[in-house]
Amino acid sequence: VYDRYVGAGWVTGPAPPPGIPADTPLLPGLLEGYKPLHLDVDLIQPEGRLFWSGMLFSADVPLTVEWRLRPPSSLFADQPALLQADMFHAVSDATSYRAESFVPNVTIEALRLASTEYPEEIAERYLEIPASVPERVGGLALEITRGQTNPYDRAKAIETYLRENYAYDLEIPAPPTDRDVADYFLFELKRGYCDYYATAMVVLARLNGIPARFVSGYSPGTYDSLSARYIVRELNAHSWAEVYFPEIGWIEFEPTASLPEIERAATEASLPAVQADDPTASNLLTRFRVERISVWGLPLLGAFLLIVLYYTFIERWVYLRLAPALAIERIYRRLYRLGRPLAGERTRAETVHEFMSKLNAAFDGFKTGPLRRRMFALAQRDVRLLTNTYHAALFRQTQLNRNEIKLALQTWRHLRLRLLYGRLILSLKNR
Repeated sequence: VYDRYVGAGWVTGPAPPPGIPADTPLLPGLLEGYKPLHLDVDLIQPEGRLFWSGMLFSADVPLTVEWRLRPPSSLFADQPALLQADMFHAVSDATSYRAESFVPNVTIEALRLASTEYPEEIAERYLEIPASVPERVGGLALEITRGQTNPYDRAKAIETYLRENYAYDLEIPAPPTDRDVADYFLFELKRGYCDYYATAMVVLARLNGIPARFVSGYSPGTYDSLSARYIVRELNAHSWAEVYFPEIGWIEFEPTASLPEIERAATEASLPAVQADDPTASNLLTRFRVERISVWGLPLLGAFLLIVLYYTFIERWVYLRLAPALAIERIYRRLYRLGRPLAGERTRAETVHEFMSKLNAAFDGFKTGPLRRRMFALAQRDVRLLTNTYHAALFRQTQLNRNEIKLALQTWRHLRLRLLYGRLILSLKNR
């Protein structure tokens, strides 16, 4: 990911690279409006770089990460703060690995309604344009977007203009050393490959007051149905543009004429259904939720058995396929959501152990008889175990192992029922 345009091309600012142990979460929380992506990678010719899509959460190999802006360390960091995390790249010598990431699952409607109040760190870095860019580039930028009333439609107008008016061509000479690349491509060359398209889109977007950045990587390659995997070759090397939307994050645009446009659902109602042959754990969960919605037309017993099946077998299978750090993150998030009505409102600076103390104090108030005393004493034990496991995933030098996740899942299965019972007691008290 490149941030600074200097007329002759793209450069990136310095970022000290810290070493990261395998399966260490790079983000302190899950992203709303995003879906997890599990990417298994086998490299035939290792390049020393890690490959992923979206926002990288973790990898099951040690790596070195270069940040421009590190994510907040607070467990309960809000969505805008998490989305400002700015990674330049990740480096690893591994030839095979699993990368866990988050990819946007957003509609055109949401992008059109996004705020235009950009965070200071984003605006300062991703609206920068060198003084060497000729005025006619700015004039073209405003002409292309005339009549558009929001950043998404302006970005889309720029993308469409480039796709429709410039020919894709790999056989072109290098631009003159004294010329601005975007200006040369837009007004004289009028043909080129992905680097030219992406550069032009980022510059035109910034001249419209829209934060944008230049990203290089690879297109998806070709799908091999025999091995059920995508094969990505060097010829799939690609560059594209990304535009920042507050409270949504970085969204890809494809200005290069030789590749298909990126399809997006218009509204929530038209979000695409999950593909039946998609084997990722996250999409298995999505399929199962969709099927459960249609179950309520069946007899009540059938619905009950389906729910039992999910919580007894499917959930365990799904979580054990995830990276340990991501699995315990999800378990703890569920604990937090169910326990929040009992523990009361939190402060932004509250640690996981402070939240644990509040929740266990609430359990003390439910111990009004022998049965309840035993039940909620066990709940307090379970909360301590899951909190300590999650804390270890965040700060321990060694990664969690499979047995620790199995124990966490077994603990959560019992604690979930005790939390629901506690909420029932509380709701009856408040009537």
